[in-house]
Amino acid sequence: PLLLNMRSGLSSTDTHIAQAIGYNAIKQGKSVYYRSIFDVVRDFLHSEAMNQDDTVLADYLKPDLLIIDDMGMKQLPKRSGEYLFEIIMRRHEVKSTMMTTMRTMKPMAMMMEMKMMLMLMMKMLKTC
Repeated sequence: PLLLNMRSGLSSTDTHIAQAIGYNAIKQGKSVYYRSIFDVVRDFLHSEAMNQDDTVLADYLKPDLLIIDDMGMKQLPKRSGEYLFEIIMRRHEVKSTMMTTMRTMKPMAMMMEMKMMLMLMMKMLKTC
């Protein structure tokens, strides 16, 4: 996993870099799935309501590169950290995952209300 943390003051810098990396991966024949964290959470909440968790999870596990943009931009629903953690854990050491944020990790963890899961994810990021 790669965490792209751009605190440059330009709100779209990290998004542009992530999209450029994704575009380059596509040009190399790789599959790329780009979603904002809001889309990820919405997808999983909808799948939970429709009892289709496995189908949505498969969409996130399939691509060679998964890009999750806008991490920590605002408060997310309580189960959001669990969904994100499952995606990261299942992709770890198998597929590439990139996340972008403009925040430091501490405020992001508080916003997600899943401090322990985020700490484990950060430990995984440091080992790569």
